[in-house]
Amino acid sequence: MRGIDRNFVQASAFDGQGTVPDTLFVKDSPFYSDAPVAPSYDQQRAQQLFDELAAEGKPVSFAITTFQTTQSMRASQAMQTQLSRFSNVNVQVKVFDTPTAAAAVSRFDFQAVNRGTTFTDPDPVLYDALHTGSPSNINGISDPDIDKALDTGRAAPSTEQREQAYAIVAQRFAALYPTLYYLRLEYSVVYGDHLHGATLYGTGSLRVDGLWATK
Repeated sequence: MRGIDRNFVQASAFDGQGTVPDTLFVKDSPFYSDAPVAPSYDQQRAQQLFDELAAEGKPVSFAITTFQTTQSMRASQAMQTQLSRFSNVNVQVKVFDTPTAAAAVSRFDFQAVNRGTTFTDPDPVLYDALHTGSPSNINGISDPDIDKALDTGRAAPSTEQREQAYAIVAQRFAALYPTLYYLRLEYSVVYGDHLHGATLYGTGSLRVDGLWATK
């Protein structure tokens, strides 16, 4: 993680457009926590860690499974390029069409994979992605504190209780499972002056029960 500059990856894949996330939730989210999603970029520390592993007879060598889209390939190649500058590291990029890549992910047949998690509200997407035993938990994450917090966040009747639960999720996830997030998608709704009350929920769907219009 310390050997990859996420800003370089984002610039390579999306020409510098978009935001590189530092936290799991955006600052204006009621579930925001300042727990970082990844260690800071540090070339010297990265080389030190690579050398230590090599000295133990465990040089770093892995492949990134990548979907056959322009942005996914560019991002994976940017990671490969940066890591190739270090000693005792070997990284390959394996590009597959969408059905083949999706099948490999579902079988847990990968060492690293370039894919995303998309949500506005953390439930159900985070629950599916991080809860022990979930079919969508492709990273094999299993932590009783995360599971308990996800269960609480799903069932809690108040925003305050959900906020406390997802703060635990963000902190534990950042501490135990550093992930290389290099782009945060910004959801939006485009509409005229006559439409009001547009809000998004879940994975970015438009909530229609609060819409109202003026002539």
